Amino acid sequence: LRRGKYREAEEAFRAVLSAQPQNAQAYNFLGIVMGIQNRFGEAIESFKESLRLKPDLTDSRTRLAELYQIRGDLPEARSELEKAILFLEDRDGPEAQSLEDKVNVIDEQIEVKTLVDRANKEIENENIDAAVASLEEAIRVEPKSALIYFNLGNLLARKNRFDLAESAFKKAIEIEPNYTEAYQRLGLVYEHERFWGRAKDQYEKALTTPAAKSPSVKEAL
Repeated sequence: LRRGKYREAEEAFRAVLSAQPQNAQAYNFLGIVMGIQNRFGEAIESFKESLRLKPDLTDSRTRLAELYQIRGDLPEARSELEKAILFLEDRDGPEAQSLEDKVNVIDEQIEVKTLVDRANKEIENENIDAAVASLEEAIRVEPKSALIYFNLGNLLARKNRFDLAESAFKKAIEIEPNYTEAYQRLGLVYEHERFWGRAKDQYEKALTTPAAKSPSVKEAL
């Protein structure tokens, strides 16, 4: 497994399970192998079986939570981390604190998702001011999301608040320097403000990003 020979590792763990079907740790390692290969559904089932056999196996529990988090199943991820904490003998020790920190991160992600979902619904209802307020609140919770700044910039541009849209797009680019669409939208903002030279600079920067090497993206730009 450590040498990156995942097929051989999987075969080895399956062989162990064939001889020892109650081996929780083997299911745990099998889940790790599948997770590394982005076979998330299979990995989740393997971790679940590991925990069915040994509910206090913290490694399986935290890895299962990580996969749920990757898939966006945040309540499920939070639930697994809480269970992991409950099974610890020392709930005040460093391991418990590490798990609590992960729970706090997920709580923030849940809050941000709720705010973004609210903003999307407000956009559907043409309530742009309320959508802007929701995204600004989401940014206060998660100030490192380039996507939220980008979406905020789009809304502000729709309100003809080009000064604020400019700041939002710049912040998106600061967080994600290869954000092709943010350079493009910033260029459009400068066009509206009749800053032709600045607009040209942003379009040229958009063309230097890795995503712009795609023929379809380059044509769109």
